[in-house]
Amino acid sequence: MRRAGANGINKPALQPIVQSAVFDLGTSVNAEAIFSGQQKGYAYTRFGNPTVTELARVIAELEGGAEALVTSSGNAAVLCAVTTALAGRKGPLVTHTMTFTVAVLN
Repeated sequence: MRRAGANGINKPALQPIVQSAVFDLGTSVNAEAIFSGQQKGYAYTRFGNPTVTELARVIAELEGGAEALVTSSGNAAVLCAVTTALAGRKGPLVTHTMTFTVAVLN
């Protein structure tokens, strides 16, 4: 299953896996705009790349969500979930090591 692209060349049916760690940013003005989020683009693969963007789009579509977030590890996913859950929260945060002690963080 292939579709013809703008120049008549067949496009792959699946998103190719991008293995590059860095991307051509063009001029310094473009680089600044990409890093600041004013312009869409990819700067460094840890910040995102076309493969991860496509994975997030497919997951959101499968789950019926508006968007999805892809992280590099389970710990990063847990951190994102906990940070989101605690956003705007007031009061103490008690961690598991403090469960049986009197110490409480504010």
